[in-house]
Amino acid sequence: MRDDLIPFSVVPKHVPGTRPNIATIWRWRQRGVAGIRLPVCHVGGRVYVSLADLALWMEQVQAAKEGAVLPRRTDKQRECAIAAAEKELSEAGI
Repeated sequence: MRDDLIPFSVVPKHVPGTRPNIATIWRWRQRGVAGIRLPVCHVGGRVYVSLADLALWMEQVQAAKEGAVLPRRTDKQRECAIAAAEKELSEAGI
């Protein structure tokens, strides 16, 4: 389990500048900004966000708005990530 997970309701406090409404954060999760969705983690029916993922998401949104081309994962990279996650879960007994 990651140590930097925060409850979804606390995310506005970690966004620099004016604090967005929680409805805005939900839109970032559902629809995304500039085609990039805010990644979340579901644990026991609750929604969490990693502080590292939040920072990365903000950087990606800024880069996309500036016209940068963001790298996409290949199918092989995705399959490797899934396999690694499944291995980590099985080692943890989950």
